[in-house]
Amino acid sequence: MSSLTISDIGPIQSLSIPVPEQGGLVILHGASGTGKSTALEAIDVAMGRKGKLPIRDGSLKGSFSGHGVTMTIGRSQQRRGEADCLLLESRYGVEDIVDPGIEDPEKADAARVKALVSFTGIHPDPAMFYPLVGGKKTFDEIARPDTIASDDLLLMAARFKADLEAKSRDQAGWAANFRQNALASRKSAEGIDLDAPCDAKELQAGVESAVQIKTRLEQEDIAVRKAIETAEIGKKAIAKAKTEYDGPSVAQATEAEQRANAAVDMARLAEIEAKKAYDAAKSARETAERDATAAVLARRRAEQYQSTIATWTAQVEAAASAKRPNPGDIARAVFAVDQARRAVEDGAMIRRAKDLLADAERTEKQADARQAEADRFREAAHAVDQVLAETLQKSGIKLRLKAVNGQMRLVLPTDRGDELFADLSDGERASEAIQIAVKAVGRGGMITVAQRLFQDLQPAVRVDIARQLREGGVVGYAALVDDGPLTAEVFNGR
Repeated sequence: MSSLTISDIGPIQSLSIPVPEQGGLVILHGASGTGKSTALEAIDVAMGRKGKLPIRDGSLKGSFSGHGVTMTIGRSQQRRGEADCLLLESRYGVEDIVDPGIEDPEKADAARVKALVSFTGIHPDPAMFYPLVGGKKTFDEIARPDTIASDDLLLMAARFKADLEAKSRDQAGWAANFRQNALASRKSAEGIDLDAPCDAKELQAGVESAVQIKTRLEQEDIAVRKAIETAEIGKKAIAKAKTEYDGPSVAQATEAEQRANAAVDMARLAEIEAKKAYDAAKSARETAERDATAAVLARRRAEQYQSTIATWTAQVEAAASAKRPNPGDIARAVFAVDQARRAVEDGAMIRRAKDLLADAERTEKQADARQAEADRFREAAHAVDQVLAETLQKSGIKLRLKAVNGQMRLVLPTDRGDELFADLSDGERASEAIQIAVKAVGRGGMITVAQRLFQDLQPAVRVDIARQLREGGVVGYAALVDDGPLTAEVFNGR
């Protein structure tokens, strides 16, 4: 059986510790202050775990030798050689799984999971959360930089869960805003008859048609009023003309003209037949011509008079026969125009109401989509714990993460069903933790067990731990307080 030696480190002057080659449990005995915990720490540091060992008072240097490693502790700590066994590559110990020293059960289990993750070598890879959100692209959009950069799986999971919950709240907030906008749109459209005509072109055509009818009737009314006014003027003109005219009638003037013309003819004949009476005849002719001219003027004046009388008479008769549009028709036309214009305004309001309802429907769909996203991210946040549980399960250990009363707790499957790991006895938890540690370091490996844990274990549990170490080919170092000097022995199961 090989051994390791420790000299002049802490309170230890010299100590030889047996190393069972096929694995087993080595127990350090001694009174308080003799160096048991120092010896365990020296083994851990020698195997590669970080730490600074103290030199024994009065010594210039201390040393450690064993498991293929030689270490000198002086002003500087020097280590030579490669350990011929594997140490738990973890800043946690078996005791951190058994009892992390936290009262809150959920937080205690979270601490245990950190130790388990460290024991099992699970690397915190963001890719394990990609499936929750549909891939890396969405993950990168949601996860904060410190989430991705975390080297602690539980911290990464907790941060990503918080990122998802924040994203869910953000989407839910958008959904609430969209629903509020949709509600406002629907309220604005309340009380409007959406079945009433609202086509802008048709309603405008109705206005134009009503305006045309109204304009035609108004123009007809104006024309008739003007005709009546003109007829009144004509009556006055006829009366005036009749009062002022003192000439012959058209027939009389025509007859006089005819007689004058005959006289001209006779005068011309007389002029031809009687040259002798030329001067007299010429004078007569000139007189006749003057009379004829006067007769023509008289006829023309008579004709003008007759035409004027006929024109004004026609106007008077036309005015007498003209009928003004029914005032009711005009009033109805004005009302029709008002109604058509009001219909245009109502149509615009209806179209606006329909646009509001359509907008409300679109907004509600957006709200539904945002709420669906919020639900998806909230469900993804809930599933983060499940990813942790599945990741832990893939490591091959028996402990499981399970939701219990809304909290993620460590459970151990047993013949009695799943039992809360925290509710098991210290011995049961220690036995399970040793089993995990043995599997983690593998055959030929080494682990240390803190004195505070091992001291309180029942003898039967110590026997079980020794058995697991032997069967796994792992060397385990532990410590017990007694009244004697510092010694070390291989535990034989008693």
